[in-house]
Amino acid sequence: MKRILALAACASFSVVAAEPAWVTTSNQYAMEVLQKIAENSPENGSELGIETYDGKVANLTLAAETQTLNEIRAEVTHLQTAETKQSDPRVKQDLQIMIATLQRQLESAALSEQYELPFFNVAEKVFGGIQVLLDDRNTPKRMQKAVERLNAYVDTKMVAQAKQRTTQALANKQLTTPYYKEVEQAIANTPQFIQGIEQLFTAHKLQGWQPAFAELSKQLNDYQQWLKTTILPVARQSNVLPEILYSNALKNVGVDIAPEELIQRALFEYAEIRDEMQTVATDIAKAKGYKNTDYRFVIRELKKQQVTGDEVLPFSSSGCKILKKSSGNMTLSHCHNAQPISGWRQRQNRLRCQPLT
Repeated sequence: MKRILALAACASFSVVAAEPAWVTTSNQYAMEVLQKIAENSPENGSELGIETYDGKVANLTLAAETQTLNEIRAEVTHLQTAETKQSDPRVKQDLQIMIATLQRQLESAALSEQYELPFFNVAEKVFGGIQVLLDDRNTPKRMQKAVERLNAYVDTKMVAQAKQRTTQALANKQLTTPYYKEVEQAIANTPQFIQGIEQLFTAHKLQGWQPAFAELSKQLNDYQQWLKTTILPVARQSNVLPEILYSNALKNVGVDIAPEELIQRALFEYAEIRDEMQTVATDIAKAKGYKNTDYRFVIRELKKQQVTGDEVLPFSSSGCKILKKSSGNMTLSHCHNAQPISGWRQRQNRLRCQPLT
């Protein structure tokens, strides 16, 4: 969904004044891509406000995914051709963003197919697809589409599609199975999602949803049992992903550095913060007369001195005065606005004068 939002960001909507020509051109390309995404993933399209596909649902079969990926490749080629012919650098930049986003999607799909067992939390997906339409901000006409989508979940046999897709891949023992906690959560949340769907339709007083809901509830409950008996026993016990999948996950959230470098940076930051905490703990231990200056001991002792109720404001004010006196150039407004100062006090100031708890 984050990649889709990146594409949506390329589209600019102006209601105040006429938009520049380059914005109109860029919007046309962006909407073309978003329409294609909505066609293949109607639930995502609904989230983006594209109402054309509100009554439709995603197809989880391998054949459908293959077709979707082929269409994305064709769209990438189309955008690349358009980018080479475009003279406006602003439009070219937007096209490059669209191309990069779609290519990232293709790369992720290829890695997922090669290394991951397909796994679907169908109850959550169905609930999300209904909830986006039964948002109170939608028009009654759009809300009525939720009944059509509910029937589509039953008619297209989405639950059966998900089960078949996973079953087909189970024979490949080299695939990374879902983390057991993820499977357990899907199992545990199924009744809540079913109940949530019913509550949404009941609250909005729609008509004609009950038969499809009854059938879908049965299908989702059967899927829940299938997860217990078939998927949970083979789910991996460690939450550690293969490095190639972890690296890909980082790229999907905009982190392009290698996992090893990220780990080294994290360890350095951890050590730096730990040393800063130890410096502060030593000062606190000296002030309070603790013989043990280890920061872990000091934190445990401070936790025994909880500040509650009417004591919070006076405590915060006194702490700010202490910081003001010790820092020289710090004012009370600095304390509350977390203005940066040098060294370990940068992070101390970010606490905004709150006591350690």
